[in-house]
Amino acid sequence: VEISLTKKTVLFSNGLKINYAKLINTLPLPEFIHLVDHVPSSIVASVKKLKCTSLFLVNIESGEKSIYPYHLIYNYDEAMFSTRITQKNLLVENTHNTFSQFQVEVYFSKLNPQQLSNESIAKKVGNELVKMGLIKNIQNISFQSIPYANIIFDLEREEAQSNIFSWLESFGLCRENDDLDPLTDWEKKRKEDSFGDLILAGRFAQWKYFWSDDCVLRGKFIFS
Repeated sequence: VEISLTKKTVLFSNGLKINYAKLINTLPLPEFIHLVDHVPSSIVASVKKLKCTSLFLVNIESGEKSIYPYHLIYNYDEAMFSTRITQKNLLVENTHNTFSQFQVEVYFSKLNPQQLSNESIAKKVGNELVKMGLIKNIQNISFQSIPYANIIFDLEREEAQSNIFSWLESFGLCRENDDLDPLTDWEKKRKEDSFGDLILAGRFAQWKYFWSDDCVLRGKFIFS
């Protein structure tokens, strides 16, 4: 619930406070800074400039046989909520193929905030699948919200991120040559002489466009 970078302590919700020698943070960068005590207003302002999309997943099951043989469908109709549509029953062997399951991705952000309730959006997404001819009926529908999805690399991001990293340098973060690059070239990335007492790891902690394999390679890079 609170991190003191000056005292090198971490306070947990059960009241336990521990000291650390090195801290590896995998929390999203804004969430991490929110937990740190005594953050300057300039850094708070920089954090507010960081943007990402949030993901709203709608799971839809139809009691009928799959109509289309496509695993993934991309929808570019801006009048609809649906973006990427995954036909989940095709991802595993299903010899009977008597039903179809879809997972639909819907994205929001500070630039495109969610204005309807979760239930309303899920219902509209189901109707969109019917309208597109992917299904004829809806048997079950569920949904899930994920606050951090993809980093938005806009014109404010690099300066804001650099300001945050430069401030964290005073608490043991070692800047890396590519720490502001959206991607990491693992074949070219040189091994830093050493890491400091504060290490960032993962897509949201480093605020990068990391895939799952990048996150694994980051862990390997830190501990090799």
